Amino acid sequence: MEKDSKAVEFWKDLIDGKIKGYVSVIVLFEIKRLQLKGIVKKKVYTVLEKGIDGLCFIIDITKSLSFLILLYMYIHRQYELDDSVNIQE
Repeated sequence: MEKDSKAVEFWKDLIDGKIKGYVSVIVLFEIKRLQLKGIVKKKVYTVLEKGIDGLCFIIDITKSLSFLILLYMYIHRQYELDDSVNIQE
């Protein structure tokens, strides 16, 4: 991101509270998927996740689409369901 001056400026504005950020929850799923595939390092994922969560409003998508994403990731063994994931909702 340091090589992209617009991205750096955007993050600085977010941090300074000059602008509001909005991120779809699907972005977090995709970043996690890339981390699980080894494309994004775990440390980078953690920094991105905390930064996005702390600076942006997370926009939820419909429950049915969330279910389909979880199902897809589970089928492809990219995400292990545990007791904290309630797919009945």
